[in-house]
Amino acid sequence: MISQQLPLIPDMPNGAQEAYLGLHVDQTGEYCDFTDYVARPVVIPRKGKSRVPVIDVEAAQLLWDLKCENLMLGEDEQTVYRRDTDWTGLNRRLNTWHETPDLNTEYNVPTAQRLQTWNRLALVELRDRPGRVRHGVRFADRAYRRDKTTGQVETITSGPMMDDPWECTLSVPYDAHRAVEAAQWCRWLCGGDEHSAQNLARMFATPLMEPYKALTFVLYGRGGNGKSITLDALREQFPTLTAAVDAARLLGGPRGGTGSFATEQEAVKLQHTLWAFDEDADEITPQQMTVLKKISTGDQITARQIRKDAFTFHPRCTLIIATNNPVVTAMGEASDRRIVHVRLQDGRTPGEFKDYLDFLDGHGVEALMMASCALWADPSRHVWRDVAIGGEQDLSEGEQWLVDEIVDHGYAASRDNPYRVGHGDYIRAVSKLGLHSERRYIDGKRTRVLTVADQNRFKPYMPQDKKTEDSQSADVFTPRDPILPIPDPISEVDPVELKRLGFACAFVPAGQDKVARNWKQTAEQGGIVTPSGLQAYGVVPMPGCCVIDMDVPKDGDDGWTVLQREVGSYGSAAFPATWLVRTQSGGVHAYYRVPPELQGRLKNRVHPGVPVDLRAEMKGYVLGAGSHGVKGDYRLVDLPAGQVPELSAQLCDWLAAHDCTTLQQGAGVKPMPLPVPETPAQSRPASAMPTLDELMAEPQPASTGGRVDMSIIPEGQRNDRLHAWVFGRLANHPGESLRIRQDLFQRGHASGLGDTELTGIWNSCVRELSARGLI
Repeated sequence: MISQQLPLIPDMPNGAQEAYLGLHVDQTGEYCDFTDYVARPVVIPRKGKSRVPVIDVEAAQLLWDLKCENLMLGEDEQTVYRRDTDWTGLNRRLNTWHETPDLNTEYNVPTAQRLQTWNRLALVELRDRPGRVRHGVRFADRAYRRDKTTGQVETITSGPMMDDPWECTLSVPYDAHRAVEAAQWCRWLCGGDEHSAQNLARMFATPLMEPYKALTFVLYGRGGNGKSITLDALREQFPTLTAAVDAARLLGGPRGGTGSFATEQEAVKLQHTLWAFDEDADEITPQQMTVLKKISTGDQITARQIRKDAFTFHPRCTLIIATNNPVVTAMGEASDRRIVHVRLQDGRTPGEFKDYLDFLDGHGVEALMMASCALWADPSRHVWRDVAIGGEQDLSEGEQWLVDEIVDHGYAASRDNPYRVGHGDYIRAVSKLGLHSERRYIDGKRTRVLTVADQNRFKPYMPQDKKTEDSQSADVFTPRDPILPIPDPISEVDPVELKRLGFACAFVPAGQDKVARNWKQTAEQGGIVTPSGLQAYGVVPMPGCCVIDMDVPKDGDDGWTVLQREVGSYGSAAFPATWLVRTQSGGVHAYYRVPPELQGRLKNRVHPGVPVDLRAEMKGYVLGAGSHGVKGDYRLVDLPAGQVPELSAQLCDWLAAHDCTTLQQGAGVKPMPLPVPETPAQSRPASAMPTLDELMAEPQPASTGGRVDMSIIPEGQRNDRLHAWVFGRLANHPGESLRIRQDLFQRGHASGLGDTELTGIWNSCVRELSARGLI
């Protein structure tokens, strides 16, 4: 509810109340003092009969935005956000916002009226208004934020928060397959270095996910490594939330320090941003660490625009320093816990980046953000501190002598260094190489020498033949969907609605003890018309339908958790939202239609090694929604968006792997993320594409262990080529239909097709091959 007038506070700015009450849109179009967000002419009230406005234009714009709900409070109850302006000429009212550390600076309020009262006034007014700008990342179907109470990153899929604006908003739904692909590209950029890849993936969501502001990222590489490509993509995706900075100016030059006009000018760029980066930074010195740590931790800094007053603010952005020069940070825990290193693979040619560029063009930074959110949401993951940067090419002659002496003798006596080394260069070399000073007896004399204190810093500068490769942890990160809670019960729905949603079933009478006598005979005769009035009733899935029953065991994870962990989050493409019933024990029944290739091949399984049962195709029954059991009720908790969906390819694969089908599957098959090529796939030109006859004759391997062509298909060729590709593989390998269907959906999604089109392609191939007697 917008206040009719401003709250009264001490030191109220002169004319503020009168201006707030009198600001209005000029309907005649004859005169205005300024135009607002949607290009409406706004008039400021005058003093008496004069033409003098009661308040200056800049302050009036602030009040007008307050009046028109273009200012909103953040969830910390202290930060004010301003609505972003649409500069396209369409004059849209955007729902994206940026932080305003100081309203005087944001609105360029004249010095005479520049009062801290403006900030206090806005806070008092906005605290009584509903809605907050949420600190986190929002996708179309879910959002990620760090819960201040638990300290954990949580996933939100429903509720009032989803309607609030978020600091970072992406219009695409979360896609676990894209997140896996993004993680693979991070590994490719880092040359397979898992720890560097995880640090790189973590970088994207850091300003929105870290528990407190602390981290600065250093992307190190000599060239041909894709750091500029990646940062340019980040800037293109979030033009208003990124800033390009000059690290040397920002940190005070090689000698560091604050207070210079150049440094204060550069600091202005850190306002309103979530990411600030230097794509080609100069050498970072230990003297610059003071300012670097202030920016890393969000300490107050001073900024100044040309011909404007200086102001102070707390930077909230993550600083990213991309460089091919040495980064010499001071030794100690304070520096180590703030600086995150990423070592990129050098020496790639421009042609080698074609597929990476295609990936960025197709998915932008959204997929990288998905992988980053998944990484932050995993509490077992942490920043890797063992990534070493630098190399022999970064050494001066004096530093090279120190390295050679330590490698050969275990120490270096600085007094014997034949190269002139000043005190500043000495301090720099000690930090750069990870050394410390100690005393040793050499030739009977007590001598001060340098030895290695930090092996991780020293290792990159050792001669290649002296290096020993560390065996990094094999704990490879794979982005996974989060495990979501069971939805809350919804209003009771007529059970017959289940049949209207395409689920073929029969209703049979049952007792509160869950027993339905003669259920099969009753179902074969068509069952009862409606279970209305019964204390309990059974639902018998007819051919082409099944129910997945997720139980709650005495020990270990429940079936709901297991299925999400091994297949995907409920509500995702892998685990589609459906008619969902919570049981009296706290478990869940999920209703699905069976795809044609699996019909007649499902078993009636009970706990196949996990707390999940399967009731399928006239082979069993479950108690339906609205039944009252001995230990509790069966409540409907979710409905599908349309018809009850088919089992997804991932669910089919999971059932096959757990011996729930009669298909011959290899022993030990386990659910796993869809494979993503380690190196970019090469596409064949359209003229070289095989015909349908060639595909039928080509013995392509159907399993993912072979070299299946998973390249992205350009628009205009997707449907025909996918149809021919699936038709040929399925005709040659009908026993591996589940894997072929999974490959179709993976390649189709990567090429930009949706589930509806891909399902149509699959069903068409199955019908044609069935008609020919090939399957």
